[in-house]
Amino acid sequence: MDQTLKEKILKLFQDNEDICIDYSLFLDSKADTEFVGCTGKEKKKYWDIFQHMEQKDPGTKIVIHIYDEEDGRWFADDAYLETSLSEEDLKGIFEEFNKQYEEYLSPSQLHCVKEEERDYYMKGYYVGDNGENQRLSEYLKGECLVFYCWWD
Repeated sequence: MDQTLKEKILKLFQDNEDICIDYSLFLDSKADTEFVGCTGKEKKKYWDIFQHMEQKDPGTKIVIHIYDEEDGRWFADDAYLETSLSEEDLKGIFEEFNKQYEEYLSPSQLHCVKEEERDYYMKGYYVGDNGENQRLSEYLKGECLVFYCWWD
């Protein structure tokens, strides 16, 4: 992630805004970010899962809700997916990767967002890889929105 993009995100944090970025920015193995206390190869598990979702539905958008720690590190514990894949398909992808990684990555934390819940989940901004930002509700405006929380 380049310095200009980091500065734009830090400005939004200073304004106390909720921020989402593309998963590829956050899970980049070279990114200076924390991922629920994990770095490096642990990030790869989620990278692989999200890449697989995009292969199954090329129109899938996946964003990570990031938080700023007082020490300047960023972390995240949830993601938003806009996809045409069914909840069953998504859970199947997690089960497939659970076998591959021989650990449990919780598909039980998937939640298909109902229309009346969208305002609750769609707070804040999406910041793209070139630094543009827009309301999250404008970026993720498709019909099928899934909330995924990997931190219990």
